[in-house]
Amino acid sequence: DGNGYKILNLKIESTNTDKKKFGLFSRYSGIIENLTIENVDIDITKEETESTEEITEEDIDAVGGIVGYLETGILKNCKVTGEINTSVDNVGGIVGHTKERSLTVFRDCINEANITIEGSNAGGLVGCSLGAINVVNSQNKGQVSATTYNAGGLIGCAEPKSYTPEFVQAGYDSTSKVISVVVKNEIISGKYNLRLEKVDETKEANLLNGAKFNIYDSSKNLIEEYENVPFKDGVLELPKTI
Repeated sequence: DGNGYKILNLKIESTNTDKKKFGLFSRYSGIIENLTIENVDIDITKEETESTEEITEEDIDAVGGIVGYLETGILKNCKVTGEINTSVDNVGGIVGHTKERSLTVFRDCINEANITIEGSNAGGLVGCSLGAINVVNSQNKGQVSATTYNAGGLIGCAEPKSYTPEFVQAGYDSTSKVISVVVKNEIISGKYNLRLEKVDETKEANLLNGAKFNIYDSSKNLIEEYENVPFKDGVLELPKTI
């Protein structure tokens, strides 16, 4: 938690071809909130090297104002201003690249940094996302350009990979009281029950028998027949086949 503090004039420069991830945090997993990076200056210049070997996670270039490579996480009330210039791919004002099979949430985030890359995948929030991504009340006010391809105001490239029916990621926002659950990144059919379990013995779960839930789609519209769904014995029973 940045507690509302600002980090001023962060400067990152590199020509090291062996180093791949750059940012306030080169790699990160978890929650970052209430943090401002003001007047960032990132300049990454590397010569391109061609390789016939399969690209691994360690080989991926990633540059972000706050996080270079995000394994999974939530960013809330974060802001970046300044300039980011690179000759590499996967550059974002806040996050450079996200991991496969991960869940990333941006809530109340703003990028005002200008991003210029001599490569591919530049975005105001994130350069390249290979996992599920949820953007809530977030915006980009910086200029974004890529000389090759994929320059987006919020997301440069979104290409979720490697999801399986058993893969589930969940997040809970204590402010809005919203539980976000990603089951699979494609349309699926069949009837499902959602089981919610208390795993942290030090905190109250606040998920009690008799509670009722509304189920919304990704556009925050109430799904028909999914209003006041009862919660009983740890199971949220969905009322119809989807």
